[in-house]
Amino acid sequence: MRRPQLEDEPTKLKRAKTLLTFVENNGCTYIKIGQAASVREDIIDSTYAKELSQLQDRVPPFDSTLAKSILTSEIGSISSRFTKISDAPVASASIGQVYKATTVDGKEVAVKVRRLQLFFTVDSRKLTTFCSSRHFDPRRYSAQMLLMSSLSTST
Repeated sequence: MRRPQLEDEPTKLKRAKTLLTFVENNGCTYIKIGQAASVREDIIDSTYAKELSQLQDRVPPFDSTLAKSILTSEIGSISSRFTKISDAPVASASIGQVYKATTVDGKEVAVKVRRLQLFFTVDSRKLTTFCSSRHFDPRRYSAQMLLMSSLSTST
């Protein structure tokens, strides 16, 4: 059964891009949820799924100054371990990013720095109950609204 159109295509695409930006800007937990949602066209509209699918292989890096600050807090002085570390990451993913480095004894290595984020947990019972209720109409809720309604902060 085909769903009725609630948004015209330009509006839907604009909202899907906004959702992608929201997910990218809110860190690793949101990115992981966005990656999972991108393959579930039975739950979200294909326009949203297509935009979120960019998270499968194109996660923007976070600031290298912040990454090096995180690295320093974890290992101490960077110069005591590495003679050289790349200014920009060579790869970026939902959990962290990778820098090319040379250790003080001359070995070429990859250094992975985890993203510094406030972590969220998804209350799957709450989300399942909400999505299973007879009052839930998937055409009226964006993926962002569904995710936000099922997130809770944790430390």
